[in-house]
Amino acid sequence: MLQLTQPFSKKQCPLEQETVHLLSSLYASTGEIFGITKTLDPYSSEVLEYLRVKAISFPWCMFSIWIFVTRHCGSKVCGLFHHIDSQNNYITPTVLLKNSGQLHIQICGESQESTAFLTPFKVPLSKWCQISVTLQGRTVTVSMVCMDEEERTVNSAEHLMRHAVMLDDTEGYFVIGGGRYIRGVEGYFGPLVYYRNRVSPHSMSEAVIPDVIRTVNLTGWLQTCHEFHVEMTLKIMGYSLQAQEQTESETCFDAFHEWMVKDRLPSQSQCGLWEATVPHRRQAANLVKFLAFKHGERRLSLPAVGRALYSLSLHKLDRASSTGVVSKILPLLLQAGCLADNRALHTLSVLYSAGLGVKKQPNKAWLLALLAAQKDDRLALLQLGHLHHQGLHGLPTDTDLAYGYYANVAKQTTLDRLNPTPDQTFVEAVYLNNDELLNLQTNEDHHIFQWLKLQACRGAAEAEQAIGRMLFWGQQGVSPNIQKAVRHYERGAIQLEDPVSMYDYGIVLMQGQGVEKDIPKAVTFLKKAMDRGFVPAINALGWYYEQFEHDYQQAVQLWEQADFLESPDAPLNLGVVYSQGLYPGKPADQLGFVDPVFASDCMWRYYNLTIQSKNPDPYALIRMGDLLYEGHDDRQKDLFSAAEMYTQAALGNEPQGWYNLGLLVEEGFRLPLSVLIDLGLSELYMADNSVLLSTLYRRCRDSEDTDSYLPCSLALFNVSLQSLQKDYSAAIKFSIAVAAVAAATIFFIVLGVLRRPGST
Repeated sequence: MLQLTQPFSKKQCPLEQETVHLLSSLYASTGEIFGITKTLDPYSSEVLEYLRVKAISFPWCMFSIWIFVTRHCGSKVCGLFHHIDSQNNYITPTVLLKNSGQLHIQICGESQESTAFLTPFKVPLSKWCQISVTLQGRTVTVSMVCMDEEERTVNSAEHLMRHAVMLDDTEGYFVIGGGRYIRGVEGYFGPLVYYRNRVSPHSMSEAVIPDVIRTVNLTGWLQTCHEFHVEMTLKIMGYSLQAQEQTESETCFDAFHEWMVKDRLPSQSQCGLWEATVPHRRQAANLVKFLAFKHGERRLSLPAVGRALYSLSLHKLDRASSTGVVSKILPLLLQAGCLADNRALHTLSVLYSAGLGVKKQPNKAWLLALLAAQKDDRLALLQLGHLHHQGLHGLPTDTDLAYGYYANVAKQTTLDRLNPTPDQTFVEAVYLNNDELLNLQTNEDHHIFQWLKLQACRGAAEAEQAIGRMLFWGQQGVSPNIQKAVRHYERGAIQLEDPVSMYDYGIVLMQGQGVEKDIPKAVTFLKKAMDRGFVPAINALGWYYEQFEHDYQQAVQLWEQADFLESPDAPLNLGVVYSQGLYPGKPADQLGFVDPVFASDCMWRYYNLTIQSKNPDPYALIRMGDLLYEGHDDRQKDLFSAAEMYTQAALGNEPQGWYNLGLLVEEGFRLPLSVLIDLGLSELYMADNSVLLSTLYRRCRDSEDTDSYLPCSLALFNVSLQSLQKDYSAAIKFSIAVAAVAAATIFFIVLGVLRRPGST
């Protein structure tokens, strides 16, 4: 017991987060509504929590934000950092950036009283700036220090509130950048620190650029790109004038016009200056010359040169037979990225991240991904979301930051699906060892597609459906052609009276995809499809009545009908209207439609997919192990697989894994030798259960997780008590047996002694 008490007294008081790093990395903000949401919990310490609550009406704290603005706000104000309460109101502190470049500061007092003021200074473009908001009672100080290689500028403004300042940092949530109610700043966010109950002792004049910003070296990249922009702009102008001169020399002009053209041309000495270039930019210069003589100045721009450089690099890569060509096309890709080609930036990021044909450079890969993501490149957004979700390449794990990137990609993907274009391609998983699926890949000239067209002409509705689907989504190797797809939908709906084609034709009419929008005609075809028993048409009509007619009673009636026919979409729609209080005659209930069987199946699929990743989250392993232990639907309990899940979690430094393995042993399950080998406990395979349990619970107790210390210690103490009781019981039984034998022996000896006098 003494052994447990000493470490427990050492760990029972965990350190509190008095300095909160709301953002410890860099965030590429696109200027949209996808920011980073953060919440804070009360202190665990009663003393600190008492002081925090007491200081709500007299805060003494500081917020420090690093920001790099690439473009001033396109609307009146943009979100920099703001605080939203449970009633969706802006509260202390709210820091917004106006289109003038000034900071808008909003502070709230008691009874929802608010005061706002503007700073006299402006946030500059293309400079890293540290903005600090200090609250000292009723005094609000806003300071800004901006730094580059040449200078450091410091600005400050102080404002005395006429009312008490209220700040409850556990109320609502904080937003970095854009949020639900405001678009964010265009640029990059650096570390954001909240000094929760104190003011930083360092003055603004002592501020230094954080290491994470120096490592990425965003300003160095932009400076190099600016120099390249200037050089390429001069070349575009010079070669365009040369091309124009050559064109005009082949035509008759009057003397005045000829004199004007000569006056605009660079002199012979200037010509040599602007045409000169360093070797690694020679290909770019030659490309500008070629494009200028081919298209002229009107169709030539820096982004056009960037696209051409990217196409040229892909052409060289496609013709290469080894990865050695990567080092040769790197200058082209870097120059294309400088000229705003996001595809080149993402390609470079992948190459530097994987070390494919080039030395692996995680920091450079991160910089290039940030540059592309800031311009809304979805692949770069997805890449950054994954890096911060998994904590890869030395980046901190930050699920809130990852969600900000993922939410942007999800929104774009949703819009893409609702607004298909010929540029989109449906992504299909085609395995190279699946000959049947490979043989179905086709194009409009292929015999499979031609055969389907023949069958459609003969009245086969399934063939008409297949052709329309392939053309609309670009499936099975067919290039998307929405207009052609709509003609097939129309033919199937009108001539073949096929309910599936009626539904498809009704949807494109309602959305105006590939055809002029005609909602009454769309509803007519959807009703015809519904009358022929096609369930998705019932769902679509419900959506029409909800969105266009706002007739929730009719919409719910249709969705309930579709739900009865086992449509998977109908219960989702019903759940949404029910949760929003729009269900006729029923109050809002956010959980009323969650079927336990559906929820269980959803959890199984989610955790099963999660553990397939390269570095699965220990929590997902624990939950998957629990599902295997409990059984799922028709599946039997699988204790062996559950033990493997707990083992992986334990090896991932998750104390719950060790604890659950101990519970399995206590229930009589014998851990397989393979599990013990993975845990490094193979020598305990034949050992007594108490020894194995003590080892498992001891490792659980000795983990760094303070929350698990007490339960693991109690479990270990319980094993020790049971072992002691077992040993004590055995000792008592042995003593009783010895005593019984001894008593019998003494009895016979005494009896023999007593009989001796009588026998003589």
